[in-house]
Amino acid sequence: MAQRTGQGASTLSQAAGGERLPTLPVVLAYVRACGGDEEEWEERWREAAAEAAADPRTEDDSAEPPYRGLARFEPGDADLFFGRDELTDRLAELTRVRRFTAVFGPSGSGKSSLLRAGLIPRLRTPDQGTPQPAALRVLTPGEHPLRTHEQRLTPKDGDGDTWLIVDQFEELYTLCHDPAERDQFIDRLLTATDPRSRLRVVIAVRADFLGRCAEHPALTAALQDGTVLAGPMSRDELREAIVKPARAAGLIVERSLTARLIEEVSDEPGALPLLSHVLLETWYRRNGRALTEAAYEAAGGLQGAIARTAEDAFGKLTPEQADLARYMLLRLITPGDGTPDTRRPTERAELVSSVSDVARADADVVLERWAHARLIILDDDTVDLAHETLISAWPRLSGWIDTERDRLRTHRHLTEAARAWQDLGRDPEALYRGTRLATAQEAFGAAEPRARLTPLEQSFLSAGLAARDREQRSAARSARRLRTFVVALSCLVVLALMAGLVAWQQSRAGRRQRVQDEARRIAAVAESLRSSEPAIAMRLSLAAWKISELPETRSALMGSMAQKEQDAFRIPDQGDGTEVYLDRDGRTAVSVAGERVTRWDVRSHRQLSSFRIPGMADASWPDVSPDGRVLAFASPSSGIQVWDLVAGKKTGQLPGHDEDTVWFGPSGRTLVASGPDDGTGSVARLWDLRHRRVVFRNRLGSSGAVSGVTTGSAFADVELTTMSLDTVSPDDRLIAMCPDHQLEVWDVARHRRLPGTWETAFHKDECRTGTITFTSDSRRVAVASGNGLRTWDVASGRELRQIKHRGLTQAEFSQDGRFVATADDSQIQLWRTDDPATPVFRIPWADRQDLGAIRIDLDAGVLRYVTGSSSATVWTVSLGHALDQAWQQDTTVSAGFSPDGGLLAQTRQAGGRHRLRLVDVPTGKVLADRLPTAPCEPQCSDVMAFAPDSRTFAYSSEDIASAEPPWVKVLDPRHPNRPTTLRFPPTADDAETVDAIALAPGGRSLLVSLSEERTEVWDVRRRARSSRLPGVWGESLTVADDGRLLATTQGDLVDLPSRAVTHRALMQGIPAGLAFSHDGGYLAGGDESGWVTLWGRHARQWLAEFPPEPADAGADDDGSSIGVSALAFSHDGETLAVGTADGSVRLWDVASRRPVGSAFSDPGGGVMALAFGKDDRTLYVSAQHMPLLAYGVDASRMATDVCRRVGSGLSRAEWQRYIRDVPYVASC
Repeated sequence: MAQRTGQGASTLSQAAGGERLPTLPVVLAYVRACGGDEEEWEERWREAAAEAAADPRTEDDSAEPPYRGLARFEPGDADLFFGRDELTDRLAELTRVRRFTAVFGPSGSGKSSLLRAGLIPRLRTPDQGTPQPAALRVLTPGEHPLRTHEQRLTPKDGDGDTWLIVDQFEELYTLCHDPAERDQFIDRLLTATDPRSRLRVVIAVRADFLGRCAEHPALTAALQDGTVLAGPMSRDELREAIVKPARAAGLIVERSLTARLIEEVSDEPGALPLLSHVLLETWYRRNGRALTEAAYEAAGGLQGAIARTAEDAFGKLTPEQADLARYMLLRLITPGDGTPDTRRPTERAELVSSVSDVARADADVVLERWAHARLIILDDDTVDLAHETLISAWPRLSGWIDTERDRLRTHRHLTEAARAWQDLGRDPEALYRGTRLATAQEAFGAAEPRARLTPLEQSFLSAGLAARDREQRSAARSARRLRTFVVALSCLVVLALMAGLVAWQQSRAGRRQRVQDEARRIAAVAESLRSSEPAIAMRLSLAAWKISELPETRSALMGSMAQKEQDAFRIPDQGDGTEVYLDRDGRTAVSVAGERVTRWDVRSHRQLSSFRIPGMADASWPDVSPDGRVLAFASPSSGIQVWDLVAGKKTGQLPGHDEDTVWFGPSGRTLVASGPDDGTGSVARLWDLRHRRVVFRNRLGSSGAVSGVTTGSAFADVELTTMSLDTVSPDDRLIAMCPDHQLEVWDVARHRRLPGTWETAFHKDECRTGTITFTSDSRRVAVASGNGLRTWDVASGRELRQIKHRGLTQAEFSQDGRFVATADDSQIQLWRTDDPATPVFRIPWADRQDLGAIRIDLDAGVLRYVTGSSSATVWTVSLGHALDQAWQQDTTVSAGFSPDGGLLAQTRQAGGRHRLRLVDVPTGKVLADRLPTAPCEPQCSDVMAFAPDSRTFAYSSEDIASAEPPWVKVLDPRHPNRPTTLRFPPTADDAETVDAIALAPGGRSLLVSLSEERTEVWDVRRRARSSRLPGVWGESLTVADDGRLLATTQGDLVDLPSRAVTHRALMQGIPAGLAFSHDGGYLAGGDESGWVTLWGRHARQWLAEFPPEPADAGADDDGSSIGVSALAFSHDGETLAVGTADGSVRLWDVASRRPVGSAFSDPGGGVMALAFGKDDRTLYVSAQHMPLLAYGVDASRMATDVCRRVGSGLSRAEWQRYIRDVPYVASC
């Protein structure tokens, strides 16, 4: 037979014995030898093979499977743990250098197996030189992690560290319901981060709980550099995990099966448990030594293997056992709340405690069968799912959970509450009441679900229901007693209630009053700290508003919006002689005190570095480079030393004298050293730091001539004393100095003095006592002196526009050259270099101590400067709109907003004519440009007015020197191309002039003040005069919104229906402007001295006078006016905005007659017009150089803006320091 078939005798003998299914070639060999039908027998063999593969092997139960199914790998399974070598190496290496390590990965990524079968064997066989662990402890947190594992958190005595492996770390969030215990457990684990600790911790966390871990700040910090991600396996790693366990057991895996598994698993996230389980089931159905594709399909494939195993186990149960299985499996689940459902390890006693004695044997059968199918794990007294994958992979279980989800959540809460009740000695106060009791009764009130509760849970629920019944019965008895006495005591009850209500109201009012008083106190403290602690002042203002919304706290918010000071960084006191230097933009400060040099981050107040430089205390004056990274000083023993402040080490040395004074050029590439020269005079040397050579030298000889050493020629007869920090140009090509009363500019490379008008520009010591600076492009040189700032173009030698401001001590240009900051003995100013007539920003410098460096940070929109010496402060000041790109050089000569704040009319000087345009304020869209105006030779007079409903606009443009009759055009501002023109012919005596105009409601009537003698009323449609008001005149007219009252700046009040006129002085000084509130109840009048008078009752009753804003200390006496230039009421009449000719705007609370916060100033010159938006949340400003500015004045919007500006509200520590008797409230 063997010779005829070509098969071995032993193979034929085994096939004939019927012990196992022979292969298809052996069967066909028998068929051919015996003369059978090969097709028929092949079909029979395939049916038998499929039947054999479908049934798991049972005859060889003693063989240990090489795969673990849903169970995790344990340390003893290390010889079967393949595919994670690289990840294990990375984890082992990280745990070697980090004392606290975490493994993050999705469910099913193999984290538990990695710790147990990967890391632990490595720790038990450490590398040479690595100490043996004193102990290896593995735990899962459970419901009470600290109570359960407290002893295990203490390191064991011994030489090595105690290793604590915390698996399923997410149980802290799914099973532990006590946040305090959770935090204490985490804190105990984090003691491992202390290098002195003898504890090392490795945790495994499901990736979707990363956000929960971030709730603990210290845990977040520990995870920053100590995390390993367990991602999906590569294809090679999957091949190892599939093939090598089988090879270790002497088995083979069909190549087609391997390839198929790799393809299916590669596209399936978290599929490792599915892979392990299907390989185990395939092993049970193996054909001899081979794991075949047919066995794999019979097991159900990757997606169906778990469900098939679970269904097979479930199908073998009796109906009673199946009901028990559902009950017990659901007890092993914690339903997710926004997260996936998770397993819940449960004590076996809990599972069977609610089962009758008769059914307890069935419960044991269920548990043993499910454990035999490797779907659950029986560990001592605990029962747990083999893996969470079972929840999603078995549809029947998923359906149970979805059906019972609400009941499960209620059950879990009930279980936890019952245990707490038991721990408290069954305290009645711990029982369910109200809604929770009703929910539990609804879920478990029926007999069947009630039977599924444990005895403790049943007792807890029954006790709660019994307590409720007792309370209800007691309430019923009390109600009956009350009804008995109700008639007799009704009057007393009413009186008692009234007394109680009064007392409650008084108590509530008292509490409210105390809170309001505290809010007012905090607001007052904030105001007192505006200049000294600006950041704290802003935070206190926010806190005051959050505590109580009052006029005072709103005023504090406005003060925070208006305050220019943004931050004050007080550098810690380092003793007398401390010098503070700022880098180019002022973001880094360097303090030098004796031999101690410290770098600071100005914005965060954080110390960047600090170290000692030996010998520097006895050195001449040091200097720091403009980038704040290099320091140079002249040492008595070793010349000029150069130090790297970032690295804290010496980087160079230059020849020099111990009396040298050194300073860096603006580029930081050059250094100027000035000092004695061999006793014959003084010398100034310009060093190229990169090449360590002198590129320019001036010597003061006995004759007083300064000679160039390199060329040997005399440059000039100068008395060289010193050169300021900025006398070297930023491109290192030029040096500027004032050796002999006049400015000199030298070409460094050519050693040539450049000509320019600066050579004869100064008187006496004006130049020598001034400060010289270059612009960042080195094209302009400027000198700040007692008479102002003078600037020259270096190439042409021509002087540019001067800044005329007395007493300037220094100047600093912005990096783009568009701005220059100057300082005098009390104030810092910011000027635009293209139009330096007036500063766009000014502020008194704080403390009035020594003023140090000034820096402009354009990117941050702030200016920084230093004051003081031993206790120096770096001040950060917000420049606000001063840097706004909308600033225009052309001057606005008149402007007006519509009453609703939706439109702006603006006239600007443009050549020989005024240009009038209309702008839609919310969108910025120009509705009309170049409206017809008069020529302006030599001067124009422009007046304009909107009707109260904002739908009609009128304006007049008149050349005062022209004989042409004046006119007024009236138009719809939304359709400005169809105006109505009213003309005013001359009278018999002289030509008319239009002094002021106003529109009545609806725009049908125009009131015109003419020739300083009368006012006329014109019918716009008929273009004809309808009446005259003799003697009524003013440079400004305003009509109440209801059209009944006209007011003029000359003090005329006209009742328009009756034409009755009353004369009254509406303001103190020379009239400047008038405004009615929108309801006509208030009238405000401003004068040219800055005072505002408030009238009520339709201008019949004097109410108050608002004083002008105090002038800034040190402000120029340049004749600029602080007179009122614009007035506007909010639509609700509660707030009055006052603008002045010097550019400040202040808000007043009408009811309290108090200012709302501090005045804020715009950078566009004098205020031309003001208006509130329709919702009163925004104040619009039009100024001479800024056509339109918007300020948020609504309290909630101001609070948001202040939060954004200061970064955060008060911390809890700051709250306790400044605020009494009010609980902490987050301000931002």
